Amino acid sequence: MCIRDREYIQERYVDPIEWTEATLSHSDWVDTYWAGKYLAYVADLIPMAHLVGDEAAKQKFINIVRNGLADWFTYSPELNENNDHFSKSFVYLDDWKGIFGFLPGYGSEHFNDHHFHWGYFIRAAAILSIFDESFISEYGGMVDLLVRDIASSNKNDPMFPYLRNIDLYHGHSWASGHGTIDGNNQESVSEAIQAWTAVILWGAVTGNEDYIDTGVFLNTLEYSAAREYWYDIDRDIYDHNAFNGLYTATLVMGSKTTNTTWFPADYEHRHGIILIPITPSSLYLGLDPQFVEDNYNALLAKTNGVIDNWIDTFAMYRSFYDPEGAIADYDDSTVGSWETAYMYIHNLNNMGRVDSTVTANTPLFAVFNKGGVKSYIAYNPEDYPVTVSFSDGFNLDVPAKSLASTEGIDTPVDGDITPPTIPQNLTAVSIGSRTVELRWDESTDDTAVAGYKLYRNGTSQLLQEFSSISGWYNVTIHKRRYDFEIGAY
Repeated sequence: MCIRDREYIQERYVDPIEWTEATLSHSDWVDTYWAGKYLAYVADLIPMAHLVGDEAAKQKFINIVRNGLADWFTYSPELNENNDHFSKSFVYLDDWKGIFGFLPGYGSEHFNDHHFHWGYFIRAAAILSIFDESFISEYGGMVDLLVRDIASSNKNDPMFPYLRNIDLYHGHSWASGHGTIDGNNQESVSEAIQAWTAVILWGAVTGNEDYIDTGVFLNTLEYSAAREYWYDIDRDIYDHNAFNGLYTATLVMGSKTTNTTWFPADYEHRHGIILIPITPSSLYLGLDPQFVEDNYNALLAKTNGVIDNWIDTFAMYRSFYDPEGAIADYDDSTVGSWETAYMYIHNLNNMGRVDSTVTANTPLFAVFNKGGVKSYIAYNPEDYPVTVSFSDGFNLDVPAKSLASTEGIDTPVDGDITPPTIPQNLTAVSIGSRTVELRWDESTDDTAVAGYKLYRNGTSQLLQEFSSISGWYNVTIHKRRYDFEIGAY
């Protein structure tokens, strides 16, 4: 971010600090949906404050999220301000093998929307734990219960059913606890996706590989279904004339699909309910910029070119294909001017579009492309440095418990942004009882090959880095299995 952006955001911290303190106990934020949503919003401000070096604001946001989550995760037998025992607490009911939050919201007491609600709590807890690890030891068990309530991968879990919200036959989750005459249903598929990405992040910060694997599976499953049944990106599922000219479905049911909502909604809300919340985990929305543009323009056609609701959401959505236009509209608006949205659209303007052609050996990554120049980003939750390998051959060294990008680490020099070819034909030849010689075909590059990085048992374990174009290296081994990988830079 440029200095102007930093100063702009720091100036606006006054508003969220005063706003969060004023509304922390507001009646609108005491049910499980709005409380979780509010805490996740404040949690998003923590890394922003960290980025701009505003330690006072960062600590303020940390305290708000920590105290808010602790309030929900702690039960007191004393009567609260509402003269009851249950406001802001979770209860486990053995008969139903599930957790209820009090006060409930939108029918969550009937198991409606648990993945929507819990996803916000889990995401807030994960972000907080990046900056306050003591939260994991004190309250991590409660977060684990929320994860298991919506995404237990253990078929023999004695407390929760297997993947409660997921319908593996249909390939996505359902939101209604008991269904209706039209079967089960789900409206905000984007909040479902947020839940599964929250599970991934919580697994990453706590070192729980099962959560990571489960979250990746559910996220992939849900997005694949969203692409077809909610967004219909290829426009080969529905007759869109039935949607009154709109591009997307809003409410998918067991027996039908509609473009209506469960709440009285205008066109912005019909579009936006399957986009919110737009966060770093929403980059899937940018995988098809042309669809984003067509969908956005279809909305404008219904609103006479003016968006009056969820301005921040649609500015972020537009930035996936036209960040400059999003900036112009957003800077001129006086409604919904959230700091997170400002940072989102300006970062996409700086880095470019989501590059869907590049993958990595971690789920905690992103790649952007602006005019052929790629920006690589990855997060490392481990206690030791790792090297993230991207499918196009680029490697990014990420320090322990840090977020790294090509803007700050491993920045290509002298305009050389094309990585060397990936070394081929790595072989191991025994040259002694405890020594093997590793050999490989040397890499090539349009400029030069600076050296190689040799990894053992996965690319997170860097064995040796050497500035040499030689295609061999001797390794001492013991009586166990070894896997080696080689990369060039």
